[in-house]
Amino acid sequence: MRRLVVFGVASLMMAACGLPFGIGQASTSQLINGAADTLSKATGFEVNGTFTTGSDKYQIDLRYQSSGAAHMDMTKGTTHLEVLQINGKAYYRGKDFVASVAGTDAFGQALARAVGDKWFTSKDATPLDMSGFTDAAKVKANFLNTLSVSRKDNVTYNGADTAELSDSNSILNITESSPYELVRLRTQSGKTVSDVTDMDLAFSNYNKDFNITQPTDVFQMDDPTTWPPYYAATAINLDRCLDPCNVSATVQNRGGAKGAPASSTVTFTATNDADNSELGTCKATISPDIANGTNTTVSCSITGGAWTAFAQNGGHYHMKADIDNPAYD
Repeated sequence: MRRLVVFGVASLMMAACGLPFGIGQASTSQLINGAADTLSKATGFEVNGTFTTGSDKYQIDLRYQSSGAAHMDMTKGTTHLEVLQINGKAYYRGKDFVASVAGTDAFGQALARAVGDKWFTSKDATPLDMSGFTDAAKVKANFLNTLSVSRKDNVTYNGADTAELSDSNSILNITESSPYELVRLRTQSGKTVSDVTDMDLAFSNYNKDFNITQPTDVFQMDDPTTWPPYYAATAINLDRCLDPCNVSATVQNRGGAKGAPASSTVTFTATNDADNSELGTCKATISPDIANGTNTTVSCSITGGAWTAFAQNGGHYHMKADIDNPAYD
């Protein structure tokens, strides 16, 4: 399975400089240092907005807790994905995304259907690196690195009175009153900053508890023993295919032994090679389920006038075994 990768963006703030400010207003230095301090010490906050990396357009809504728990809702182009991290573990949810990582063969497509809208995880699922927002040293190193800043006061954004600070690459809005909060961050039109263009991110809900909890009923992509049963035929035996045609197949379980809404079945179909007409069918149920990687044999008998007439006259035919695995439909 391909390595699961979640895309992020590093936000840029601006450094302190002594620009003129009105009486009673905080200096630009106070605004920037205060905003960095508020962001790094927040017990929780939310970032939502849009940006472009290369030719890929993203829309995100990220909710973060200082415990390290985070929930991100992201759309890349037309692909939607949710990411949840808690206790150092990352989980994913999204039909389009799981289809892109499960594989394009028949089994991979079936696996994607089995996962569906469930949360899933794997050994390659790595937590989001939020240290750029939460580590005070990184906040200062990443955000406070510009010496030439222009300032415009009393700019209203989402109902807040802010100072708008800008340089040749970025524009940010910080609330004019304490506690100073970064509320908006943009890249200048046509500018690329850390491989990101057209960025417009809003910061909100400082110190909010988002009640992020660990998901249940998680699909473990690396552990097929936890999956519902998925059987594939490895051999068909026609040694006893007379009249009636007693046919059997060896099947192997590539999944686990629980979680299916019904038992898997094998449908045998005999076809006349001369005119491609159907000679008869029969169905066998795979029960009880067997462990991952093991084999079992199932059988049934094809009877009826078409098969009897063919058996009496002789001829060539072929047999097909179609398996229905209900959890993967």
